[in-house]
Amino acid sequence: MTEQQTVYQEVSALLVKLFEIDPQDIKPEARLYEDLELDS
Repeated sequence: MTEQQTVYQEVSALLVKLFEIDPQDIKPEARLYEDLELDS
């Protein structure tokens, strides 16, 4: 596994845990505000 894949998996897991985002919605090209509806 590359370092990029490792980081992607860790960030994805945090998004799911902290923001209850559907894991299927998380993609490398997804934008946090527009696609995943995250706001500060």
